Amino acid sequence: MAIMLLAAMVISLISKVKLNDIPNMSTFKSGMSACICVLGVAWLGDAFVSNHINEIKEAAGGLLNQYSWLLAVVLFLASMLLYSQAATTTALMPAALALGVSPVVLPT
Repeated sequence: MAIMLLAAMVISLISKVKLNDIPNMSTFKSGMSACICVLGVAWLGDAFVSNHINEIKEAAGGLLNQYSWLLAVVLFLASMLLYSQAATTTALMPAALALGVSPVVLPT
């Protein structure tokens, strides 16, 4: 991330963009809005899963142990809700391991 910020600074200095105009540009507004949306939803999803891990274990434990392919469906649906495959993996893989799903069937 630091490299990206450094690259943005160098590009801004080389192209002599007025730095005060950057926050008013449509590209910047769209990018920051998307960034906040993705990070906010990912954070919310991770907090939800972390705080309700016991309920998730009770509800899905036996089902996922018996039908481990359902984990793929759960990951697909969760990635649509969280807007991020990385956030989904971070939130749900520890839950899947805690449920007793074999690491052999977990996607890598």
